[in-house]
Amino acid sequence: MTSGTNIYNDNLFRVLKSFEKKQFTGWLDAEASNGQTWRIYFCLSRLVWADGGLHPHRSWWRHITQYCPQIDYNKEKIKDLDSFECWNYHILAVLIRRDLISKDEATELIQNKVYEVLFDIIQLEQKISIKYIPKLASADFLWESGLKFSIVLLRIDRVIQSVKNSWEEWLGKDLSLVFPNLAPMIKDDLALKQGVKDVVYHNFNKLFKGKLSLRDLAMMMNQDLLRLSYSISGYLKKEWLELLEIPDLSPENTPFLGANLESQNPEKFLNSDEILIVCIDDSPQIHKIMKQIINKAGYRYLGIESPLQALPTLISSPPDLIFLDIGMPTINGYELLAQIRRISKLKEVPIIMLTSSDGILDRMRSKVGGAMGFLTKPIVINEVIESIQKYTNSQN
Repeated sequence: MTSGTNIYNDNLFRVLKSFEKKQFTGWLDAEASNGQTWRIYFCLSRLVWADGGLHPHRSWWRHITQYCPQIDYNKEKIKDLDSFECWNYHILAVLIRRDLISKDEATELIQNKVYEVLFDIIQLEQKISIKYIPKLASADFLWESGLKFSIVLLRIDRVIQSVKNSWEEWLGKDLSLVFPNLAPMIKDDLALKQGVKDVVYHNFNKLFKGKLSLRDLAMMMNQDLLRLSYSISGYLKKEWLELLEIPDLSPENTPFLGANLESQNPEKFLNSDEILIVCIDDSPQIHKIMKQIINKAGYRYLGIESPLQALPTLISSPPDLIFLDIGMPTINGYELLAQIRRISKLKEVPIIMLTSSDGILDRMRSKVGGAMGFLTKPIVINEVIESIQKYTNSQN
């Protein structure tokens, strides 16, 4: 395919358009010659839900994490999920009824999920043959499938236009063969190390291990998928990086399906060998800044706003480095520092103190209390990254 052209197979769009005026209720199966399958659900020619493809469980993890981060999967028990074909849609309906998520949050999730499915189909359609099989059904079938509670009905023409725009942007960046469900991995380590800056090489080593797909990485880094994919496309062409197929998550590691999820933080079971950085600060704004810096640099991030919750959290998830604010209510940073140092499993964890002042007394008290470093606010990106690299040896 020639870069920059908008000529492509659009069989999927034509099939969808054929449903617009038919008051179609039922589903459309898309069956690719490589064995991948998807199912798209309709009610009176409006799109209801879509699922399937390479990573249905991994996709659900991304969506529920991104759009409903406040949910504790382990506490919210939902019965009889095995009896619903659209178990994930049923979960959204239950969460709405329990007032745990808003209808707007669920709507945004559903829209993005449908867009993702259609994007995958239209991209694969350029490479191999895909057969489309429509099936008429009654509204009763939809209810039995888990779609009884109507959250949103999407207009076919608007969905097509959104997916079409995304696909044409993808083509415009010459990414037709860069599939978002593949995982980047370093292929030629020596060439990469010699050809990029040290900080780029370090970040690639932390992120591109062939474990997380481009979609996983974009979500975890809070980065646009198109921008991320385009940023590595040059390295793919040079064969310094490669894209690998990765397995789907197992049901045990899927929100609401897994019986023994260790944490609400999905990075823990997707990327458990990565360095974990904790920040203890009562300011939501500081957490927003630190999370963006730390995730973008390729590390896991855990933010703790309440100092009273710090010790139990640190004991259950021992980090590789702690950023600790000095000026907090209830328990100040010095008191919490002393408590942390009294716990054997946390005694050697490097701690960097954060403060709005830069006084000698603060530095001395921090050092005497067992802190390894000291950073002043406002947060400076390079200072955060340098501290992590210095005290975790993560640059090696």
